[in-house]
Amino acid sequence: MELHLNSYGARLRVKDGLLQVTYAREGKVQKEAFSAQQVRRIFLQKGTSVSIDAVLLAMEYDISLLVTDHFGFPVGRFCSHEPSSTSQIQKAQALVSCRPAGLEYARGWIAEKLQQQHGFMEKLLQHQPAAQKERWAPRLQRHQALQEKLLASPPSAATFRGIEGSAGRIFYLMIGQSLPERYRFVRRGLRPAQDPFNSFLNYAYAILYSRVEKALLTAGLNPYLGFMHRDGYRFKSMVYDFIEPFRVTTIACVYRLFSRKKISQIHYRAGPDKGIRITTEGKQRLVARLKKAYEEKRKPRDGLRLTEEQYIRRRASSLAQSLLRETDGIAIKVKAMA
Repeated sequence: MELHLNSYGARLRVKDGLLQVTYAREGKVQKEAFSAQQVRRIFLQKGTSVSIDAVLLAMEYDISLLVTDHFGFPVGRFCSHEPSSTSQIQKAQALVSCRPAGLEYARGWIAEKLQQQHGFMEKLLQHQPAAQKERWAPRLQRHQALQEKLLASPPSAATFRGIEGSAGRIFYLMIGQSLPERYRFVRRGLRPAQDPFNSFLNYAYAILYSRVEKALLTAGLNPYLGFMHRDGYRFKSMVYDFIEPFRVTTIACVYRLFSRKKISQIHYRAGPDKGIRITTEGKQRLVARLKKAYEEKRKPRDGLRLTEEQYIRRRASSLAQSLLRETDGIAIKVKAMA
């Protein structure tokens, strides 16, 4: 379960051993209590407050307590000073980040994303008239060629980024032109997004980023030490690397909300910077849809029927073990030299 405190004045406290959320709705004070055992994540937006007792209870039950900006993007978290990771895993991660093997991991994640993009575009075309299919055929072929180029290219971060960007432009253009007319767009919009779809997608990605970061931390990996995205102060490059295979599932959730006309003008508004802001009602609708998608068990992957969240955690754990195997011989040599 996730708790989202995003209305001004909402408070998180502890009462009788339970997490209690207090907020206002239609001029009346509402209170809801939740068992800490049922909560996995708590999101706190500007204008809300939390007690130290609630922070301590969250730490005791390993609940992610995240602070977000007004876009819903995590900017910080409360966590225990006792790390859950192991030094061996992070040493292995650091070693691989300096070797070509790191780019091979990144290549695999991007290849998964591009394959999923292609499959999603093919599904979209199934419901289009013949003329539209004919117009889009060359773009699909170009996207397929980019997948092949990615797999055949020598390991290079710049090359991978170029291929990924070209494929993404094709993908988002097709999504943008497949939406109901009032929501169509021609390119991916970052923060602040200038159209409703990209605004909702940015908020959905913020939720996905937090899930991926939590999975990496739980597996003992460092979210700041990536293989392809740039390193930098406060830049979680491993989150941006590892998230790639999970993006399309999130995109599909947002797309269905718009294509099935589940989003209306009460769910967003224009901001002072001409960007689109999601209203509280819009956030509630999006979070409910994402929750359903992430907690729904899918067809077997790795021989198991897992929810998307379970699958992300499993993949993070598998990555940690793979890095240990990858660097076993290197670690022995380093110790011998010492």
